[in-house]
Amino acid sequence: MRTQSTFRSIAQAAIANLGCAIVVSVPAQEPPRTYPSDTLCKREQLCRRCDGPSCMKVAPEAAWPAEPLPSGTLYALDAVRILLPNSPERIAHPSGGGLFVRYQGKKAIVFEWMKAEQAGFLKNNVPRELTYSDIPRIQYTKTPADPEPVGITDRRIWRYALTLKDSAFQNAQRQFHARRGPITLYARDGAIAESDAVAHLVHDKVKGAYLQITAHGFEFDEFLRILSTVDVRE
Repeated sequence: MRTQSTFRSIAQAAIANLGCAIVVSVPAQEPPRTYPSDTLCKREQLCRRCDGPSCMKVAPEAAWPAEPLPSGTLYALDAVRILLPNSPERIAHPSGGGLFVRYQGKKAIVFEWMKAEQAGFLKNNVPRELTYSDIPRIQYTKTPADPEPVGITDRRIWRYALTLKDSAFQNAQRQFHARRGPITLYARDGAIAESDAVAHLVHDKVKGAYLQITAHGFEFDEFLRILSTVDVRE
């Protein structure tokens, strides 16, 4: 992975100032099984198989969140727009289309466009059927029991998505995906701690990227009211 962007540095520094201390207990695990030896395994070390209990979680399809935030400030992030609570303590607009918004009470919402350049070995990947924007769909709706794509470039994205799933879904108790117009929403709670949640927005017309939204200190239902306001930017 490449050096963290200015956006991520700002977000991490600001979140650190919230005073949140996270203690993670890592249980002993068996050595991971491997894929059959192939080019990806031999040359790129993409042999690791998603084996933890969280790897078998599948997010059900659900209706779009029905209770929107009643009022707030509208923010535009390239192809989408979203309503956020009023009166933030700090707003940052780093390069790359990101956004950081911090509120009182140790709350923050971080937006970042996720792109292939952030995964070094995918930077020059030329997929056939899959693109980087397929990663949320694979994470939320696929498991190691599903058949891999045939093409090697598509398998590269597939395996990368599933290796991310293992830790990402470890603490999730609620997860779902929903669709409205050209936007698909993927969301889960317990991303890092009980008060954290993550959502991914995939826009049909934005190929090779997706918007990641991380909420710190928000109740999941409160976060859903914010996500309910997501709309297409004309």
